[in-house]
Amino acid sequence: MTGRHVFGPVREREFRRAASFGDVVVELSRRGGHDLLRSLDPRHPLRETYVRTPAFDYDPAWVIPAEFAPYSAPRPIEVAAAVDGIVHTHEAIGEAVFALDGAELRLILLRAEHLAGAGLILFTDATSGVTTYRASRRLITPLPVPGSMQLVLDFNRAGNLQCAYTPYAPCPLAPPQNRLTIPIEAGEQIPTFRPEPAETGEHPAS
Repeated sequence: MTGRHVFGPVREREFRRAASFGDVVVELSRRGGHDLLRSLDPRHPLRETYVRTPAFDYDPAWVIPAEFAPYSAPRPIEVAAAVDGIVHTHEAIGEAVFALDGAELRLILLRAEHLAGAGLILFTDATSGVTTYRASRRLITPLPVPGSMQLVLDFNRAGNLQCAYTPYAPCPLAPPQNRLTIPIEAGEQIPTFRPEPAETGEHPAS
C-alpha cells in the first residue's frame, strides 16, 4: 500500500483507525510508550482460516461469590505483553477474594478502561496452554454497588484477548499473583483455525 496520512498524538491504549487503503484499514495505537502501526486486512489468512472459538458448557458452579478488597488508593501496576519489549501500565484498584477448593484466592482487579463501574481480571490457570489460550484470559466483572463489598465472578464469561487470534496483538498478560495452579474449566477455549494447505513440493506435469 502507498499513500500518506497524518495522525495526531495517540493516547496509551487508544485505537485510531482513521486511514484506509481499499479494504485495508491502518490502525495506529500506543502500548507501553511505543507507537504501533498495524494493517487490518479482511482477507488476511488468519481471518479466512478462522473457524470458531469453542467454550466450556455453562456451569453454575463457576459463578463464584467474592469480596472486593479495595486498595486505599489505586496503584499503577506493570504487566508484560504478549509481544516482547512492551510493558503495560494498568491501574490496580484492589483484589477479588474468594474460596475455591478450600483455598483462599486473591486476584488483582484492574480498572476496566472504557467500562464504567467494571473491573478487569487477567488470569491464567491449569488449563492454559492445554484447552485454553496459554498467555492469558480476561474476566470483566461489575464492581460492587455503593455500601457493598460483594462481587460475583462468573468464570463462564472468561474470554480470550486479541492475542489468541493474532501474533501481532500486544495484549497484557496476567500479573504473577493471578497465575492460578488450579484448572478453571469455564469460558472460552483455544480458537480453532483451518490448517493451511501443505505444500507437497510437486510440480504439475508439463
